[in-house]
Amino acid sequence: MSTTLQDFVTTMVAKSRITFGDVRRLQRDCLPAGILCREDAEILLVLDAQVERTDRAWAGWLIAAMIDFAVCEQPLDVSGIEAWLESLLATSGATAEMRRRILRDARREARARETAPAWDEQSEIEDAADEQTGEGDNDLALAA
Repeated sequence: MSTTLQDFVTTMVAKSRITFGDVRRLQRDCLPAGILCREDAEILLVLDAQVERTDRAWAGWLIAAMIDFAVCEQPLDVSGIEAWLESLLATSGATAEMRRRILRDARREARARETAPAWDEQSEIEDAADEQTGEGDNDLALAA
């Protein structure tokens, strides 16, 4: 965990609240690329459990950041992501509401990504070659 994030967490616990401005500072100064490691995820969930009042932006940001981290960074299927998140949430002391929302949204996002069509590298290469040679989608322009 970076000292910037550690300072942020210490300050928020001392204030026992997280404002809209605090969420924006967290995004801008502490975690501009989002959550990058499990330790950061755990500390943010512990923070959520320790503060008394939070702005709505906090829950929205934390849930989205957790989903991005869990679904994008973890090479697991839907059930694997759920199990991984459940263990993370259980050890963090996150509130029941936060656990429920994170698991629901993670499940939804993981399933959406599972059913999305896979990227076809060969088609991408062929499309790029067509653009360079001027072939492909410009058949109508040639006929005119």
